[in-house]
Amino acid sequence: GVAGTWTASVLTVGSFA
Repeated sequence: GVAGTWTASVLTVGSFA
């Protein structure tokens, strides 16, 4: 769902940051 996609995006950005 949208929440899951948003969470995955945040985790991905966080891992790169």
